[in-house]
Amino acid sequence: MQKLFKTKKERLLLLGLILLIIGSTMLLVATLLNKKNIEQELKNGDLSPAQEAYEYLLKNGDLSPEQSVGIVANIRQQSNFDTSVHEGEFPSTGLMCWTMAREEQLSEFAKERGEEVTNFYLQLDFILEELKDSSEYANFQLANYHGYTVEDWNEAQSSEEAALAFAYLYVRPGHLNETTLRDLAAELSAEVPQSSKGSQVL
Repeated sequence: MQKLFKTKKERLLLLGLILLIIGSTMLLVATLLNKKNIEQELKNGDLSPAQEAYEYLLKNGDLSPEQSVGIVANIRQQSNFDTSVHEGEFPSTGLMCWTMAREEQLSEFAKERGEEVTNFYLQLDFILEELKDSSEYANFQLANYHGYTVEDWNEAQSSEEAALAFAYLYVRPGHLNETTLRDLAAELSAEVPQSSKGSQVL
């Protein structure tokens, strides 16, 4: 081994590679454990995280089926339902990859509720809380952004339209793959069960 890595630079490169492998392995394990915790946490063991999120948002928020699917599509694109802390160049937390002030507000929200910040339902509640104009956590910008307005959100006739409006008005990403998000929304529309409001998402 010493003959293979004679110089200090080679040894440092080897050390960096080992640390990278260890870090990647730990991240994978943490993700798998978090997925298992979410599955154990779900109130209805017969539903997937996407289905459960859809049902929960529809039941607890003033949302249409299309809007609920639109939010879930964004969750899948943002975090794939991983509620944990996401490490990386730009660390974030949770279903919507909250950062900076919004991440701090999520932590405060969790403390007020006496729950873990990684709780699946707490984070869904936080999304709903951010959408309320009267809430101290209100973050929904009722103004034009990238050509979208709140009217586009309120009047969305399909899950695809709702997903795009939510992405630009709530998530506000630096870059959005609209085609992928549309496809996710269409896929979820076919995946979710009959809604508690008695209408099938089309």
